[in-house]
Amino acid sequence: MFQTFAVIIGLIAVCVALLSVRIFFGKRFVHTHIEGNRDMHERGIHCVMHMDKEERRSKKTTVRE
Repeated sequence: MFQTFAVIIGLIAVCVALLSVRIFFGKRFVHTHIEGNRDMHERGIHCVMHMDKEERRSKKTTVRE
């Protein structure tokens, strides 16, 4: 029973170590926000907050609520 438990814990430790290699030794951490994605920026897709700010700025003749 203890041997099985030790093997499972060892496998989990190896998996965690292999998954963390990119985080520790990579160039940079993955930026998951839409503003940090170059492909989305090239397509003109921005986050909702940015798009809302641009819409409010472009329509100056609208009535304020």
